[in-house]
Amino acid sequence: MIDQSENLIFIGGVNKTPQIKFIKYENHSYIVVFNNSDKAYKYSSAKVCWMQNPTKIDTQKYTVEINGYVQKNIKSVSLFSNSWENYYFITFSNGFGKLIQGNEIRITETVLKEPKSKKVFDYLSEVASANALKTEDDENLLSKQYDKIEEILPNSVLARYLNPKKFKNENQKTSNPIFPFGCNSSQYKAVKQALENQISVVQGPPGTGKTQTILNIIANLLINNKSVIVVSNNNSATENVLEKLQKYNFGFLVAPLGNSENKQRFIDSQSQGRIIPNELND
Repeated sequence: MIDQSENLIFIGGVNKTPQIKFIKYENHSYIVVFNNSDKAYKYSSAKVCWMQNPTKIDTQKYTVEINGYVQKNIKSVSLFSNSWENYYFITFSNGFGKLIQGNEIRITETVLKEPKSKKVFDYLSEVASANALKTEDDENLLSKQYDKIEEILPNSVLARYLNPKKFKNENQKTSNPIFPFGCNSSQYKAVKQALENQISVVQGPPGTGKTQTILNIIANLLINNKSVIVVSNNNSATENVLEKLQKYNFGFLVAPLGNSENKQRFIDSQSQGRIIPNELND
């Protein structure tokens, strides 16, 4: 029997690999013997597509999704490629094998396959489960979010947070940041550092201009066609940012979300796809 993890054979456009016992290329033709017979069949080279030497996907490094569902019992993955299609032969832990077309599968490198990153992530998940913060349906809010995470890309902020020594921090230089809300020297430095690093911590006592710094960061991200999300463990902090933006007539840029009441108020404030700033104050 042909090893399906090493061979993929189409005859007349149909996958015949599981039915083939022997195949050989000879004199511009293919000699094929099927499992249920010792008779050799001869096919022209134009009718047969025989793919060999597939690329092996490291299942210890990648997450595999089939039709949107993460597979956790995969033993090996073989990638067969030609000029018009990719095929993946998946071998599961129970020995079962299945051929998957490229448009049905997604393979993503994830740091959760690394022991150290996984250990830190599991610790954070356990801490989250001990948090008393609940959803409107009385579910643990943080645990619910952690349960949704099945992959973490190596170029993400979280990957560097989980294992900072493994991933070198690559700063992004900014030439001319703007400060439409004004700034002092420390705020200038804070904004520049935030724009140049994936993770930045800005701290200071009340009245030192943290909200002003946030507004300047938002302004710089928006002029670079970025989206911004402002979150906090209390509503007053995010409402403070919103109020300041509304004060300068930028409230139309904001979608106050969070709980269902905020979401509904935001939806109700729209008219023909346009946000009406005054209604956001209600």
